[in-house]
Amino acid sequence: MPKIIDNLKDKIITVTQKQLKSSGYTGTTIRSIAEECGIAVGTVYNYFPDKDTLVSMSMMGDWLTTLASMKHQCGESENVVQGMRYIYDLLEQFVKEHPWMSEYRATVETATSDVFMRHKMMRGILDDILMELFEKHGKEEDVHLCPLFAEMIIVSVCSSDIEFAL
Repeated sequence: MPKIIDNLKDKIITVTQKQLKSSGYTGTTIRSIAEECGIAVGTVYNYFPDKDTLVSMSMMGDWLTTLASMKHQCGESENVVQGMRYIYDLLEQFVKEHPWMSEYRATVETATSDVFMRHKMMRGILDDILMELFEKHGKEEDVHLCPLFAEMIIVSVCSSDIEFAL
């Protein structure tokens, strides 16, 4: 008879978060997660189709909190530059809390379609927040630059040699 583990999906996510912090993206494997959970590798795949989906789910709560903070801070900003600074600072804090993100970001150049799609999704979300910010401050004529700014913010936050300097 198979063993029953309460809240197994949550346990898998918690173990993934722990391993990402200690071993990084490349050092975290489905096999090591399954082993630490005391389950078969196939059981992990019953909940998550691949490593990238599991990694994404493990940071989802923090990401949603960060997005809410970005929207709130941009709504309170006095100008576009201040709003962009808020976005940058909050994304930088998110990356510091998830240091393996720099490894994940590096995989975008050689990415599977799933990783690339998640990157595009992140850029699109930041683009939307930036568009709201620009419109709030009467800069509608510049909203076409928002996708570029979104990508630049992501890249600069994930690059240790680039700082926000507006």
